[in-house]
Amino acid sequence: MPVSNSPTTIRRSLDALLADKQMTSDEAKTLLTTIREGGISKAEVNEVVEALSQVIGQSTDGLDVSTPERQEVINQLMGTLESESGSGLDVPGGESGYVERLRERGTEKPAAATAKALTGKEVTVSDDGSLSVGGRKPVMDLAAPGDTLMSALWALSRPEALTVKNEEQAPEAKTKLADTLLSELKTALEVSDDSPGKFRRHQAMGAALAALAANKESLNAEQSENLLALLPQLSTPLQKMMAKRALADGEKLSEESKSTLSAFEFPENGDEVLAAFDSMIKEESKAGWTTIKGRAAEFGLGAICFAKNQAGVDNILAGMKEWDNLNPGWNQHWVGEEFDLMRDELESYVERYPQVVYVFGTFNKNAPKLVAAVSSEKAVNAVIGDLDAAEPNLKGFKLSAEQADFVKAILPSVRNDRSVDELVRCLEESRSMLPTTADGVMAPASFELFRKMAQPYQDQIEASKDGKLGYDDLRSDLRKEASELKNKVSPVMQGLSGREPVWGDVKLSPEVATFLRDTLSNNMRSGMSVDNIARAVQVVGKAHEGSIQGDSAAMLEKIIVDYKANWADKSFFDFNKLERIASYTVQGKELPLASVNGQKESLAGFYDAVAVKVSAAISTEDLRYGWMQERFGYRAKEAVEILDVVGEQTLRGEGPVAELRAKFPDNQIVVEYTARDGGHEQFIYCVKDGDETVKRFAQGSDGKLEKYTPYYKPVFEATIGTEGEVNIVIPETVDAYRAPLQHSYGVGDKIDFPFTDRDVEEAHEEGEEFKTRSKLLEGTITGFTGNGMYTVAYTTPSGEAKEDTVDLRTIRKANNPHWFEPSMDYFSDVNINIETDAALKSFLDKSEPIINRYLPPGKVSTMNATELAKAQKACIKALMKYTADAMIYPRSKDSNPDDEAKRYHELVDGFGRFSLGELLKIERGVCRHQCILEHLLLQKAGIDSRLASGAANTSGNDFRGFHIWCEVTLADGERFLSDQTWNDAVIPLWSGAYSVDKRRVEMDYRTARYNRNLNM
Repeated sequence: MPVSNSPTTIRRSLDALLADKQMTSDEAKTLLTTIREGGISKAEVNEVVEALSQVIGQSTDGLDVSTPERQEVINQLMGTLESESGSGLDVPGGESGYVERLRERGTEKPAAATAKALTGKEVTVSDDGSLSVGGRKPVMDLAAPGDTLMSALWALSRPEALTVKNEEQAPEAKTKLADTLLSELKTALEVSDDSPGKFRRHQAMGAALAALAANKESLNAEQSENLLALLPQLSTPLQKMMAKRALADGEKLSEESKSTLSAFEFPENGDEVLAAFDSMIKEESKAGWTTIKGRAAEFGLGAICFAKNQAGVDNILAGMKEWDNLNPGWNQHWVGEEFDLMRDELESYVERYPQVVYVFGTFNKNAPKLVAAVSSEKAVNAVIGDLDAAEPNLKGFKLSAEQADFVKAILPSVRNDRSVDELVRCLEESRSMLPTTADGVMAPASFELFRKMAQPYQDQIEASKDGKLGYDDLRSDLRKEASELKNKVSPVMQGLSGREPVWGDVKLSPEVATFLRDTLSNNMRSGMSVDNIARAVQVVGKAHEGSIQGDSAAMLEKIIVDYKANWADKSFFDFNKLERIASYTVQGKELPLASVNGQKESLAGFYDAVAVKVSAAISTEDLRYGWMQERFGYRAKEAVEILDVVGEQTLRGEGPVAELRAKFPDNQIVVEYTARDGGHEQFIYCVKDGDETVKRFAQGSDGKLEKYTPYYKPVFEATIGTEGEVNIVIPETVDAYRAPLQHSYGVGDKIDFPFTDRDVEEAHEEGEEFKTRSKLLEGTITGFTGNGMYTVAYTTPSGEAKEDTVDLRTIRKANNPHWFEPSMDYFSDVNINIETDAALKSFLDKSEPIINRYLPPGKVSTMNATELAKAQKACIKALMKYTADAMIYPRSKDSNPDDEAKRYHELVDGFGRFSLGELLKIERGVCRHQCILEHLLLQKAGIDSRLASGAANTSGNDFRGFHIWCEVTLADGERFLSDQTWNDAVIPLWSGAYSVDKRRVEMDYRTARYNRNLNM
């Protein structure tokens, strides 16, 4: 991301501006405008001083200041900078104008010693201890250093770097340089780490200490004592270790000072960081197979200044390896755009967080995403013009304007130009399902298949290492789906296109055949669409001697047109109930509409009517949040959609209701909806004799009915007529002690499945390979019985495919959301009590506008699963940002903790638990605290969230430490990992977080600690 007040940015502007050896008044004003953005910083002013003193001080081929007018431009510019910056300029004093003073500053002085910068330029040390790099004299300001000063200091940090040019002047020059560096170190240490410029400041201090260490033989006793006095103020492992190296075990210190040095506690991992520095300064470090040299080595040194340990160094190198991929040239490493972006990202990374010591996990993790973002932008820019054209196309693939709009919406997810090619192939797979339109554009139903699969595919972005998509895996899925649909629809389209059109054994007029072809091309949503239209065609055809012509053709067309009119805002349909509508139409009967509490409802209004009435009937007395009422309504709406299918089965003499009627012809069959957790117990089929219930049955996934005896409270009752009509009876009040799950457990669901791996020994030592016996595997529910036994398929860690049968309680324990009582609960070292903790209550209350923006009260129950899941995802991301603004990681005890960090350590190191709100007051907390805040917000928003605890590992599966995060289940049944601490909002759980990302491994026994809070 761009860095504000960056001297590098100003340097680039100056280099471009001074290329023609003159500066006009307008150019000076433009430069001032650039510098003023974000406020004038000392580092920017220093950069201007360095640049102008160099080009004015050159005896030949320098900046043209030959006329009074041109001198005045420079004088006015420098005067304005000095006035507005509030600090003096590093130019000689005197009464003369700035031009003369800049010329004096830029004049080259005799070199006492020289060194070679990592970039290849010559660095000189003058007799007065001043520095010059390739003729440019840096401002000696460690608090606001420029790139030239950094390059000079890194040069002086190289082993045996200095070559003496003047035997008499060199010793004095080194002494004066050391005095200057020590003085500047003292000044820089006085600047708060909360002030801007932390990245360059600490980097410069590290480089200055490294330069002192490389030339330690020139330090005198007084300088050594002064350096020792600064030691307790140093923050990073490299700074402390370089000071130790410069002090040479106290050779030049007094005995008292030697004791002080000996008692000083140096960082535990300091030697690792020091070794990494030595390798980098010698240009021996590697990122992958590439040796890091030149500017890239300077970058690496700057990053190591902040490294906590070897893991931090490894992450720096891994991140650099990713950035090197941006320019694939075999001999083009970290050049141009990729270097500038990499450096800007590291600088903004350090400036973003309060601490000064890092493991750089986020830098490493984000590098692939930032690199891919650049490649993606280039690929998008190459095709966006064609998508905006009058006749839109994607690399020659024709699209309608509406189709092009959707493609433009997902286009930013492509990884590169190859991904765009794969996207075109995805469109080609979908197009193959149905004939194109007259102008060669793919049929709307074909594009709907693409859209329906491409939209959820975007979720894979969260699991992708680089935050972009290749689209090759989507093409594979689309090919399979399109092939299945094509096999179903192609014979139908072939029959409809013949000289004597038919659908199955029903003869059709050419006009109705054209109508049906258009219906399939424009409105088909799935294979079910074909099946349901086929049944309606059979009904109408059978009633008219196997032929649909004339009046019967008009009848069929009206049935389909009227059906679609019920949902004016939709274009694609499964055409459920179409067979029932056709059956009544051919008999001349009035269509028996569904009813709710005796009131008939339209096709389109039935589901929402049930949702609204059930929500209103739920008693709020024992419910914690208002959204729980709507959850009941939402689940009831989903339930009647299933009951509609049962109604279709009943009409055909199939399904559970028809089976029980045949067995109990003298009794009434009533369906009771429970909203319980298991798929087998959603509907209880009751055999009644008047008001008395004779038997109860639950249905397994294979359709088999089993006797059901557990106690439950029904949410509503339903009866299904012989003609398939569904009549719902909702009681005036429905008592409930908890809300139902967002999604009941059913066939095809991906679940966490506990597994003890007895072939593995536990191993979780930091930096070593992680192993655990206590695992959670990806399980898939493949079936269930009416008495609540569930078959789960899974693959063991050794690769063996297995199936186990478990009861519902086993699944619930490993998958149900956790719940914290708002008024009397605890988590790890914090107490949770919203009634007495004002800070926590305020934090949660202020989230309500965010939640209501995405999940408006009163509307959630009537959303469909796709709409609600999309809104929930957006809400999670917004709540994560809200939490990130409220709590950050504290600085460690050994990293110059600020007042907030000190208070944090007092709280967590104290005896017993403390209120969670205490951490909100100081805006500090680690993963367990940030996780519980996110979890409480999700709980408040009505998004099912489960705590998960386990290992945080490197990409190579080396153990870093224990960690905690959330697993959420959305309205469409999809599950995601959500990690507040690592800023991962919604990574697909089993198709991403635990299979691709792999940086977290959930451990069953650690998560089980929270099962006292299970919502069961």
